[in-house]
Amino acid sequence: GFASAAAVEGAKVFNDRAVTSIATRSGRVTGVKIRGEGLLASERVVVAAGNWTPDLVVAVGPHLPIRYVRGEVAILRRPFDFGAPPRIHFDFYGNTYSRPEGGKDTLAGYMNTDPGKTMRQYELLETLPATTVRDIRMRLTKRFPRMSEAQPRGGWAGAYDVSPDSYPILDRVGPEGLFVAVGFSGHGFKLSPEVGRLMAEYVATARRPELLESLRASRFGEGSPIQPDAPFPRRGRRLP
Repeated sequence: GFASAAAVEGAKVFNDRAVTSIATRSGRVTGVKIRGEGLLASERVVVAAGNWTPDLVVAVGPHLPIRYVRGEVAILRRPFDFGAPPRIHFDFYGNTYSRPEGGKDTLAGYMNTDPGKTMRQYELLETLPATTVRDIRMRLTKRFPRMSEAQPRGGWAGAYDVSPDSYPILDRVGPEGLFVAVGFSGHGFKLSPEVGRLMAEYVATARRPELLESLRASRFGEGSPIQPDAPFPRRGRRLP
């Protein structure tokens, strides 16, 4: 995984530790406090703790405009004669994505999460309502008709950390030496290698890379949220 690769390059990985707060002195970061172990000293701290990031930052820096939106995932057993499934499928009009899950199942969910479906930031639902599973299957069936016979195999829902424009905040905030990577809105894992490279450059040089300019934390207060080149179709628009 990413942690193992980082360790090969010389990073120290601390597993099973809980960071309780960010330590500062005279307007500068001095490290993080670890439960039961005290201060881990550092002049620079990057908080990339997902849904826990706003709570850690607000004690020493700004309020981050993050809301917690329910992301729902269903597992469907494909018909035995379905054939080879696509490695990945995105349907902007049908508002679904899917990928194989093991040799027989398909993992599917909604691409554009409903901002009205909020939940507590640490909540995990280990089941989905049957109506939600049927809706996801119906949407997939419009692209893959054989999925009409797919059998539900469970599902779950967790909270995405969503920014006002659904793009991440990658910036230096608050006291000198504090950086955040938050608000990935469901896209964090696939973006993480490039985000890591750009944030490492930012931290090491103290100069924001040009590619991160539009992802600055201040864009919302400036009235400059990101406007996507390919927005999701308006609700109610029919499949092409």
